[in-house]
Amino acid sequence: MKLLKVALIPALLGVIATGAYCSEVLDICARVSAEKAKLVDMKAVLTITNHGEGKPTTSVFDYTIKSNGYMKMKKAGEGSVSFNKNTGEKKTDDGKGNQSYYKAQKQVKRIDNDDLQGLLTDNDASLMSESKGIAEIELTPKNSNMKLMKRDVTVDTEKNVVTKIVFFGPDGNKMMEEERLELSQVNGVWVPAKIVTAGWMQTMKNGKVATIKSKKTAVYSNVAINSGVAEE
Repeated sequence: MKLLKVALIPALLGVIATGAYCSEVLDICARVSAEKAKLVDMKAVLTITNHGEGKPTTSVFDYTIKSNGYMKMKKAGEGSVSFNKNTGEKKTDDGKGNQSYYKAQKQVKRIDNDDLQGLLTDNDASLMSESKGIAEIELTPKNSNMKLMKRDVTVDTEKNVVTKIVFFGPDGNKMMEEERLELSQVNGVWVPAKIVTAGWMQTMKNGKVATIKSKKTAVYSNVAINSGVAEE
């Protein structure tokens, strides 16, 4: 496919016109962001399994998220933690009557990897391939001084959802990979039943540089979408 580049029109797309993009990319990103916007809140039972060098460990949480950046995870008998990515507020409860509150003094810009249209503000985008309902998009930070990573994003263009993201470090090596599996539609919104995340970190081991791989599996059950979740 020949890559045609067109000027970005901020009045129509709501992003800064500092780059040029393939018209197909703009359409795909807009549709993915529109699908993402359908999710106002979500409740689920979240089972996380960490696979390290030793025996896998599993934890189960009551999990809540809202589109305003709010997230809460509650583990039976061990209290809860809630956090708002937009305001920097964090609340903890140890389940024994002890609570704490913290608010970050400096706000960190929130990056939503499912809001592809929003990511075009700080990233250049190229359509790497598109076939049989699957598109691969490369997102490259416009400013090399920004603490952003190049990423390759795989999109299901029929469901308009991100199914895989691969993050790369400054050296070009793969740092993290996130895959969304077993998609199903709940209350009109496509959500994965499982997210598998793998990471690669370089460290010194026995005097030599070694790459340590980590893996985390998150399984969502009893999922409720847009049920009117209240913040606690």
